[in-house]
Amino acid sequence: MSKTSIALGTQLEAPDGFEHLEAGQRYFFLISAAYVKLVAFVEQPAKKTGKKRSKSCKPPPEVMLISIARAKFEYAVENELIVQCDKQLALPSWCEGAELVDTNSPALKRYKKAKIPHSKRTDALVAQMKPLLDRLKDVLSGDDPIKFVNQHAESCTPKQNQSRFRAAFFIFIAFRQNRNAISYQRHNIGRWSRQGHPGAKCGVKAKGLGALHGFKSTDHPDLVKEVQEGWDTFAQAGRSVAAIYRLTCLHIWNCRSIKDSRGRKRLLRPDGQPFLSPDQFRTVLFKTVGAETIYGTLRGRAYVREEKVPSKGRFSESVANACERTEADGYWLAEIPMAPDGVTPLPALIVVRIICVVTSMLLGIGFSLGGEAGSAYRMALFCMAVPKDFFGSLLGMKIDPESWPSEGLSDDTVTDRGPGSTDSGRAADPSLRPVISGMPPTGFGQGKATIESSNPRKIKVRDRPSFVATTVPLAHLVRREVRRTIAQNDSHDISDRLGPRRIAAADRVTPLDLYRKLKAVGRSDERPCSSIEQAVRAYLTPCKLQVKSNGVYLKFQRYDCPELRATGLLHVAANDELDEPLTIPGFVMDLSVRQVWADVNGRLIMVPAMVAIREDDDQFDISVYELDLLAEKLDEMKADLRTHREAVANEAEAAWSEETGYKATDFRRKSGRVHRGTAKAKRESAAVKQHLSQRRKAA
Repeated sequence: MSKTSIALGTQLEAPDGFEHLEAGQRYFFLISAAYVKLVAFVEQPAKKTGKKRSKSCKPPPEVMLISIARAKFEYAVENELIVQCDKQLALPSWCEGAELVDTNSPALKRYKKAKIPHSKRTDALVAQMKPLLDRLKDVLSGDDPIKFVNQHAESCTPKQNQSRFRAAFFIFIAFRQNRNAISYQRHNIGRWSRQGHPGAKCGVKAKGLGALHGFKSTDHPDLVKEVQEGWDTFAQAGRSVAAIYRLTCLHIWNCRSIKDSRGRKRLLRPDGQPFLSPDQFRTVLFKTVGAETIYGTLRGRAYVREEKVPSKGRFSESVANACERTEADGYWLAEIPMAPDGVTPLPALIVVRIICVVTSMLLGIGFSLGGEAGSAYRMALFCMAVPKDFFGSLLGMKIDPESWPSEGLSDDTVTDRGPGSTDSGRAADPSLRPVISGMPPTGFGQGKATIESSNPRKIKVRDRPSFVATTVPLAHLVRREVRRTIAQNDSHDISDRLGPRRIAAADRVTPLDLYRKLKAVGRSDERPCSSIEQAVRAYLTPCKLQVKSNGVYLKFQRYDCPELRATGLLHVAANDELDEPLTIPGFVMDLSVRQVWADVNGRLIMVPAMVAIREDDDQFDISVYELDLLAEKLDEMKADLRTHREAVANEAEAAWSEETGYKATDFRRKSGRVHRGTAKAKRESAAVKQHLSQRRKAA
């Protein structure tokens, strides 16, 4: 409230005093009528109560009501004889800290359930005040408001204590009807210190060693410090609290084991000083160190996060639009694919997917062999950026655009601390990189819980080590995961993130439906690429293409198309005699060699793979990794062919010599030219033809 305005509850003071007002006393403005009414509260000292006067009870504050003529009050305010307090208290001074305590929290934490909750006590008191509050102006402007309030306290059912009711009423209106000002004084609960109150040992009484055996931990502050010292010295991951207790007994308290006549063993300090039992040690440790720190140190932060810490809310609560924030993660495919030879197992397949935090819509998918690689994240981003029917055509499959309508990038993404967060997993074009890139701590899956929870769950088989092999080609496994992703977008249950408005507008509780509904009203932060060419340059893997007269080559595979021939590049390769093969830059998708993109003078041309003989083109459903394996096999066979060729020629020469009796040395080279046009040559040629002609022989 501005210092230029005074209303009910405004706290005033008179720095030098004024009539009845004392310097240093805080007054509360009530009403301005013929006389201005102010009220002050004077705290009373605690009194001993009970039969034995053993309990200390603090009486309610005394209510001091002051009346000042309106003209004098206004004169004092205008001349700053009465001013507003610099600090306007929200609660009385004796309730400091109560605003930080929930009204019901003490009742919820009681070992025994309270007969009447504290909130209901306050409700009952306010209900008794309601007749006065309804006619508050009449009450305050009367001749004796205190007398009127006392009479109302007597008439209540049940009858109210006048002093307490009177204090509660004026405090309630002075502090603008703040319930915490009159509620049960609960803010000091739990602040009582046992260390200042020596007495009998707490807890369950010992049976075997006597009911009073042992020490009270609060009577010995040094023991608490030594518990902390034992924790600091011996706490480490994988060690139990019991082990820390034993090490503390051995190395800090120097305890030794003794045995009685019955063979029972127990610990004893040689210096005769007290020490704590295991249960006391655990209690003191959890009280001084804290459960979260103990579990985090001994069992790991992930255990605390998953088992001990309550949920802090949904990740989707912080975003509103589709694709406003995305998360990316990879998982291992259970099946081990086979190489094209059907015998050699390929490296395991990693599937990387990108999900929208708001809708749980899977926006992109990528793959890599042998481990999590940046190329898989780039492939997923490429899938995310381009139309899905075009992406499906690159994999040799047809995707209905209506079943996967997303197209565009996100400016806010979260990945783990693997290849996806490095330059190898990001766009080569800086303009396509996200504005915000988040990374959760290592091992903290909750940092990207949306994508972690969408990964397929695996059944753990507790038996001898085994793996699942399959004869399904790698390309078909890739297509299967794409189909599963499309199906998950229209089958995953997202009802837990739909509010009343979204439920009313929804047709299905699936990511696809929510994505369409949000995008239909413009609630989408997707950032489309300017062209497919831009996405190719930014996300696909660069490669070198060798140019020959009949096309461009990636390894041994030939690619050709009319658009490539129209550039004249193949004529250059056919007519120029170069010392080194002519190469141009290009791009390829690691999991499909069906096509490559040739960069010709800054222009990208998508060139399909060509078959050498008339066969099905499904043989191109292989990855670059498999293409490298086949290229290595081809190089080995070419190298073997050199030796094989000589052996075959030698074998043929030997067989001819054996059949005819002639040798390679029977041939001689003579000088001059062969006379083919002479009469003798013609007669010899005719005789030979007559001898070799089958038609003449038949005749």
